[in-house]
Amino acid sequence: MITHPSNRRWLFLLICFTASVIYFVPSNRSLWVDEGYTALSALEPSFSEWVNRFPVNFGYDPLKPLEGFATFAFSRFTGSSELALRYHNALWILLGVFACTKLALIFRLPWLPFVFLLHPFVWVYYDEVRPYAMQLGGGALLLWGCLSILQFRGSNLAGWLVFGSGGFLLSGSSLLGGIPVAFAFVGLVVLGVARRWKITSAGWIAIGAFLGSQILWLAYYAWQMVLWRGQEAARQWDVGLVNLAYSAFEFLGMGGLSPSREILRATIKSEGISQGMELFFTPWSLLIPVVLALWLFLAFWAAKALFRPSEAQVGGYFCLIIFLVTGAFLFAAAYVFKWPFWGRHLAGIFPWFLFLALFGTAGRSSRFKTIVLLLLSLTLTVSSVRWAVAQNPYREDYRSAADLAKSALTQN
Repeated sequence: MITHPSNRRWLFLLICFTASVIYFVPSNRSLWVDEGYTALSALEPSFSEWVNRFPVNFGYDPLKPLEGFATFAFSRFTGSSELALRYHNALWILLGVFACTKLALIFRLPWLPFVFLLHPFVWVYYDEVRPYAMQLGGGALLLWGCLSILQFRGSNLAGWLVFGSGGFLLSGSSLLGGIPVAFAFVGLVVLGVARRWKITSAGWIAIGAFLGSQILWLAYYAWQMVLWRGQEAARQWDVGLVNLAYSAFEFLGMGGLSPSREILRATIKSEGISQGMELFFTPWSLLIPVVLALWLFLAFWAAKALFRPSEAQVGGYFCLIIFLVTGAFLFAAAYVFKWPFWGRHLAGIFPWFLFLALFGTAGRSSRFKTIVLLLLSLTLTVSSVRWAVAQNPYREDYRSAADLAKSALTQN
C-alpha cells in the first residue's frame, strides 16, 4: 500500500507506473490539422530554414515557438512519424512527474505523482503533438519552484532556478502559457515585500535571468501580434458556461467516461443540447457520480487543511489564489475576445489543481482516506484506458483521407 513517499515500495511503484505510461500511451493515429502545423517543424531540413520560415508562417503556429523548436530538435534524432512526434512529449511528462515527486516528498503527498500519471487529462495531451504536455511539465515545475521559494522565504537559489525554468517553458510554449507565470511572479513579489524576504545575490541573478527571458518572450509575442493583425483563429463555439463546465469535467478526469468534446459539440450544434446530453447515458456514465463524490471528499479535506494553521498553509493559499485568478482571467479573456476556451487552455495550472485537491491528504492517511484515494486512482485509470482503447475519432483522420485520395488516383 502507498504510505509515505520515502519508502522503497512507493518508489518502485512510481517507477513502474511512470515507465508504463510513458511507453504505452502514445499512439500512431493520424495527425489532425493543429498537430500538422506543429509537425511541419519536423520537416525542415536545417535550423536556419526553420528560423527563417517559422516566425512568419501561420501554418507553423508561431504563437507556440518553444514547442515548434522542440519538435524540430527532437525530430533530428527520432524522425517525423506520428508516433515519434508524440514520444517527444515524454520529456515534459517526466518533468511533471519529477516535480510532483519532489512536492510529494516535501509535503508528504504520496499519491500526487500517481494521480498525475493516471489522469486522463495527462494521457490525452501526452498523445497530442501540441504544447499542452510541455505546459503540464512547465506548470509542475513552476508550482514546485513557487512552493520552494515560499518555504525558504526567498532565500534558496534552487527555488528561483526551478521557478525560472518552469516559467521559461510555460511562456515559450504559447502566448497564454505566460499568464500563470505572470500571476505567480506578482504573488511572490507581494509576499516578498510584505514579509521582507532576504534574497541572496545569486537569487537576484536568477530573478534577473527569469525577467530577461520573460521580456524576450513578450517582445516576440508582441511582434507576432503585429504580424497577425487582422487574422482570427477558428471560432466553432461561443464561449460560455458550457466551456467552463466541460473544462471542469476534464479536470475531474471524466473525459474517458463520456463522448468526446468534439462529438458532443457536433451533436449539440446539429440536434440541440438535449440530444447532446443523451449521449452521456451509457453504462460508463454510472461512474461519473462516483468520481464526483470522491473529489468532494478531497475538497472537504483540502478546505479543512487550509483552515488549519501549519507550515504548508501559506503555500496552499498561494496555490489556490493563483489557480483561481489565472482560470478566471483566461475565461474572461476568452469570453471578451471570443478565443477558444477548454480544459487544455488551463494545462499550465492543472498540476496546481491536483496539488490543491490532495492538499488535505498530507501525512499518514486514515484508512478511509486511503480507500478514497485508491478508488479515485482506479476510476481515473478506467477513464484513461477507455479513452486510449477507444481512441475516440475526435479529430480529422488525414491519413485515411490521403489513402482514399491515393486509391482514387491509382484507379484513374
